[in-house]
Amino acid sequence: MHCFRKRGLLMREIMHLEFITDRESRTHLHQDLEIIYILKGDVEILLDNKSYKLSENDFILINTNKKHWIKSGKNSVLGLRFLIDYQILTEYMKTNQLLFWCNTVTDNEESYTLLRKIMDQILSLYFDGAEADAFRIRSLMNEMLYLLTSNFLVRNEMKKAALLNNEEDARVIEIRNYILTNYQKQLSLNDLAEQMHLSSAHLSRYIKQNFGISFLEYLNNVRLFHAVDDLVYSNKKIINIAIDNGYPTPTAFNKAFRDCYQMTPSEYRSKANETNVDDGQMTRMTKEKQRELKKIIRQKKNYLKKESLQDHSLLVVDADQIRPLKSVCNEILNVGDITNLMRSDVRSQIHFLQNKLNFKYIRMWNMLRQLVYKDDEEHIQLNFTQLDRILDFCLEIHLIPHIEIGYKPVILMEGAEKQIYSEADTILFQTLEEYEDVLKRWFMHLINRYGLEEFETWRFEMRRDITHFPHKSDTFFECFPTAKKLLKGLSPKIRLGGPGIILGYENYQYDELFEKWKEVPDAEPDFISVYSFGYVTVEKDGKYYVKKSVDSQYTNHQAELLKEVLDRNGFSDQKIYVTEWNYSISNRNVLNDSCAMGAYVMQNLIQAENTVESMGWWHATDLLTEYHDTDTALNGDNGMLTCDGIQKPVYYAFEFMNKLHTGMLGKNENLLITTNEKGRYTLVCHNSKRLCYHGRTVMENKIRIEDVDELFENTEPIRLKVQIHNVKPGIYRMKSSFINREHGSVQDLWTQMGKKKNLSRSESDYLNRITVPHIKITEIESTENILNFEIDLQPYEIRLIKLDYQYKSHK
Repeated sequence: MHCFRKRGLLMREIMHLEFITDRESRTHLHQDLEIIYILKGDVEILLDNKSYKLSENDFILINTNKKHWIKSGKNSVLGLRFLIDYQILTEYMKTNQLLFWCNTVTDNEESYTLLRKIMDQILSLYFDGAEADAFRIRSLMNEMLYLLTSNFLVRNEMKKAALLNNEEDARVIEIRNYILTNYQKQLSLNDLAEQMHLSSAHLSRYIKQNFGISFLEYLNNVRLFHAVDDLVYSNKKIINIAIDNGYPTPTAFNKAFRDCYQMTPSEYRSKANETNVDDGQMTRMTKEKQRELKKIIRQKKNYLKKESLQDHSLLVVDADQIRPLKSVCNEILNVGDITNLMRSDVRSQIHFLQNKLNFKYIRMWNMLRQLVYKDDEEHIQLNFTQLDRILDFCLEIHLIPHIEIGYKPVILMEGAEKQIYSEADTILFQTLEEYEDVLKRWFMHLINRYGLEEFETWRFEMRRDITHFPHKSDTFFECFPTAKKLLKGLSPKIRLGGPGIILGYENYQYDELFEKWKEVPDAEPDFISVYSFGYVTVEKDGKYYVKKSVDSQYTNHQAELLKEVLDRNGFSDQKIYVTEWNYSISNRNVLNDSCAMGAYVMQNLIQAENTVESMGWWHATDLLTEYHDTDTALNGDNGMLTCDGIQKPVYYAFEFMNKLHTGMLGKNENLLITTNEKGRYTLVCHNSKRLCYHGRTVMENKIRIEDVDELFENTEPIRLKVQIHNVKPGIYRMKSSFINREHGSVQDLWTQMGKKKNLSRSESDYLNRITVPHIKITEIESTENILNFEIDLQPYEIRLIKLDYQYKSHK
């Protein structure tokens, strides 16, 4: 590929830009970080033995010292290459351990949109020629670096599996520092081995394993990185550049340079001088390429201008343009292990939630563990009594069972990688035949007790990582078709879904799973079940890292990526059910009790409307994960209700959403409006905030209530503007119910009470009474059949607004 470089504003800028045109490049590597952004056409990039096809508006970041190969497609291609000086960046970041994950081909979140917008702005300014533009470009490049380091950087602490320990981390750093310090000298593998007190053979293998390249490749890469700077930004002679960068002779330098860049150092310097595009001179580009580039720049400028004029806080809807609202908020109530429903306090809170929120399904698991026991002769016996009582309770309060078949261990989590408590796996059956016999007897009992018509409304689910039989780690593709055959044999209306994969967290396993699934006879699911906990997994050199996502549309974007996998593997007609969902898997995070979490829930429920089939919040009540450390009124657990039954902001997000009408008028990121088509309009809105870098990387169980504001990018109020056209002329009564840090927030009210550890019954009752939404009532008048009003929201606030037309008698 041809590249045309814009010379840096100073001698050593941290970032510079090159334009990419048609030709292929050979496999190469370099120390600079590289972002490839496609403006027109498509390219194939081979990176880490994986192939990625980038089309228009796609971009990818290539980490330091990663071998890659770029090939353009059949059509003409134009692109940008941003090169980021790795050494300067490490000085700013005060670490040599920098790993980024930024790839629009495999990932999709709003941070990519922000980064693309900055790159478009840089491109739009590049050829304007105004003196002040140079400073604006530098400012945008700094903004781009901030966005990269705050949204796409993967920390060492995020390692997930098969990773280096601390001692090995230190060894990697020592190797890098030694080479960076001594690359100008005559340096050999033996010198480094002696410095580190290792054998040369062991060190060679270690470098290959942890750097992905050999010692000589890495050393040569560092030398060439600095030599290129000297070629472009100095007037040194070639022989001096060779010696200053550790090459014994100009001949050795020429050979290494030609192997990497397919040209001599002199030719590279000449091209760099010739292709400098300062002052808008694109001398090496063909006239056709120049015309294409200028057309793209005009399009980018027009789009950016239109975007800047658009008021994103304004939502305009037409009362006559209505579609059905597809609500996902009250589809599933999660109670987890079936034994939870043996407790009277849990039943009481589940009954309360059902009365208030009217859920359709109650989701539970580990039924077989309560059903199966072995007699003195080790024969399997079944006892239906306890399960029947629990199912009777569910049906009495109008909750349809959603049963996850199989064993699921109880696990309490402090954070993404740290457990408070976990159960060992339970092996229930010795053979598939035993498993099939138990399911058959149980299903027959359920039909005899509740009737086939009732049983047909129930829903079943099976997660992928189940282990039912000894000496087998994966029994899903044996158990799923067996359960499906039994259920469909009773009635084709009964639904069975799976595989309960975690969005983002298990994305690297999607294709392998569904490729295998489609080959299993009679195993097609009735729906795809997934979990969503706001994490994404990235891979480097066979090692997996997990990072917290800041994407406000995380579930939507991750579901879109999963749909692409489903389409590729013949599952395109399958609907996606998010059967477990939360901001995180931590059961000890103070954000779970906060207004911030209520706003997060409302934001996600608004965005998920009409995209997935359900959003099953994990979980109903803090009672489900009580342990010896839950000795205060609030413990940072994931429930909608506290252990004392007090409603959290999360609960009110569901309550507000549940009061919407069935006629959908419109929505944006912060707001959703509905109507009953009879002069009433109901809307919900929120002021959710994005996590900052610190908020994503802090240990979740270490967050203090007083530190919550520090976790977000800003804590500013916002003003939303609403216009509803084609309404009845007249007066409308506006009733606002809202929860914010000053009104109705259990966490803030408990803090005002001194965060007392053990509340008396009267104190708990008092806290329950005051943890209610604040209400404000006003009147507004329509003008020319338009309702026009504004809504001011405090940080993390959620609000329900009801607008009722006021009829008046005429004398």
